[in-house]
Amino acid sequence: FPSHDNVIAQIKNLLQYGLSPSAMASYLRSPLAFYKQYILKIQPDDEVEENIAVNTLGTIIHDVLEELYRPRLNQILTPDFYSDSLAKFPELLANKAAIIFREGDLSTGQNYLEMSFATSAIKTFLEAERDQVLQGNEIVVKMLEEKLSTTLELPKIDFPIKVAGKVDRIDQYNGIVRVLDYKTYRDWE
Repeated sequence: FPSHDNVIAQIKNLLQYGLSPSAMASYLRSPLAFYKQYILKIQPDDEVEENIAVNTLGTIIHDVLEELYRPRLNQILTPDFYSDSLAKFPELLANKAAIIFREGDLSTGQNYLEMSFATSAIKTFLEAERDQVLQGNEIVVKMLEEKLSTTLELPKIDFPIKVAGKVDRIDQYNGIVRVLDYKTYRDWE
């Protein structure tokens, strides 16, 4: 294991290079897993193979959501938007998956399960937001899939902290700005 000084140096390096929203979410889920992955740079072999499929599936889901929401940037989302999106997304999903899986059969095996999961995840996401809008909440999407960074100066830390990465979505929910992570459906107000 690295010495205390090496760990501190790794943390400083990470914070000065840029802490992504995914890294922050990882820390909130499991500080130990964050420590292993981002400080010790340890990733189990079996996790690497799973992440390839998960990352591909995540890319497809992100692409579909981006295509649905991008035309409505800076507009108040309405129940009609969600009705249209719920009707439209299965075809978008099939098209995106066909491009990425080119020669793979999406109707059987692991690919079928992944497509079923993607369908369910997108449908659940859209329905949950639609229900929030139907309850009188106002959602305005401001940015999608944007690379952002900022540097924070904190009084009790003697070096700057850079927060950087690709943000899935920034919106306003009843006038409050949120940074949304699709994987966790976590918002950072």
